[in-house]
Amino acid sequence: MRYKNWQKVIGGRLGLIIIGSLTVLTLIVILTDLLDPTCLLSGTPLPHAHWIDWIIDMITAITIGLISITLIRQSDAKRREAEQALRKSEEGFRLLFENAKDAIFWANPETGWIINCNKSAEALLERRREEIIGYSQTTLHPPEKSEYYTNLFKKHLEQKGAVDDEAEIITKSGKIKPVHITASVTNVGGKQIIQGIFRDITERKKMEEELKASESKYKTLLENIPQRIFLKDENLVYLSCNENYARDLKLKPHMIVGKTDYDFYPKELAEKYRADDKRIMQTGKTEDLEEDYIQDGQKVFVHTVKTPVKDEKGNIIGVLGIFWDITERTKLQQQLIQTEKLAAVGTLAYGIAHEFNNILAGMMGNAELGLITQDPQQRKECFQTIVENSLRASSITNNLLAFARQKEVIKELVDLTQPLNSVLSITRRELEKLNIQIVEKFKPIPKIFCDAGQFSEVFLNLLTNARDAMIPQGGDFDH
Repeated sequence: MRYKNWQKVIGGRLGLIIIGSLTVLTLIVILTDLLDPTCLLSGTPLPHAHWIDWIIDMITAITIGLISITLIRQSDAKRREAEQALRKSEEGFRLLFENAKDAIFWANPETGWIINCNKSAEALLERRREEIIGYSQTTLHPPEKSEYYTNLFKKHLEQKGAVDDEAEIITKSGKIKPVHITASVTNVGGKQIIQGIFRDITERKKMEEELKASESKYKTLLENIPQRIFLKDENLVYLSCNENYARDLKLKPHMIVGKTDYDFYPKELAEKYRADDKRIMQTGKTEDLEEDYIQDGQKVFVHTVKTPVKDEKGNIIGVLGIFWDITERTKLQQQLIQTEKLAAVGTLAYGIAHEFNNILAGMMGNAELGLITQDPQQRKECFQTIVENSLRASSITNNLLAFARQKEVIKELVDLTQPLNSVLSITRRELEKLNIQIVEKFKPIPKIFCDAGQFSEVFLNLLTNARDAMIPQGGDFDH
């Protein structure tokens, strides 16, 4: 049919109007044919074929009219739906814009004048909207920095995509606030604008300043205390240290990071340090240690406190150490110990002197007897007695020297009866003078790894305390 491609003609509201007009014209043509004057005057009826064509054309025209009306109604409905959706979208956008937590400003990219802002912008600046819109974007910032912010605005225009910067704004009351700005060029309603989202970062800046102040105090404390401080990770690799520790190694603190004890100390000392660190991380306990340390190429004595470092979950992730030089204190302690030894020797001096007098008297008597006797056997016994007394005097002298001598600690396998007998040899006479009898009940015990000189001091202190407790009554001292 001649109307079968009518859908292609329809193209919106204009197409529908054209179709409607064509329908009306078609009806007029049909009626004109139907009311042909020739047929009416002659009284001749219309041919049968002509009636069929007329009916078909009439049906077609009515159908086209109905379809046109339906399409017009559908088009109006879709238009109304689109307009309603647009209004909803615009309302949603407006609500988002107005109720955004951050302050939002729109500015004309050519003039820099502010053309819109939201409620948060009013709150941030402490100004009403009419006091913001229509003014230059530079009025948002401190006036003395107007040139800087003009250049910053130009930079935002030149950049593609969003740009982040930190800036300052000035409120109506004159208060300066730090803000974070996200600026971008966009289109709204077919017009290009530059949008700035301002977030108040006053609290964040305050926290950053407090953190910096805290770090500064910590650093000041760390760098000014005389102790050496270091931090190692779980692999015993240095993470940090203070200036004093780095100075001992003739380095800067950052130069120690990533190194181990093997990089700074002799192998034996480094392995000792690492063994201590591993033990502390395994046990999870803090330890106090007194150990050797190399300072300026010299061996010194230090007191070290090492403690395990834990993360927020309680897992041990390293070890923290702090130590200080106790060389002078150790020397003073050794001097004090030596002084106490000498004082003890002075206490025993009378008894030792009396013992030596007895030994010398015996030696003199046997020497004189040996010189005048004619009996060879008796002379031999005299000389034998002299030798025994000499050995006894030598033993007392050696024990006294061993006790009083200042020497380094030497650990070795020791039979404890040896230092005990040495102490008894120089104290027995004084104890007997005080009516204190020593009863020996030694039992065999295994040798132990220790310093014999230190055990001699222990035994002497025990005997001295026992003696003081038994004066003046005296009695038996079992050991």
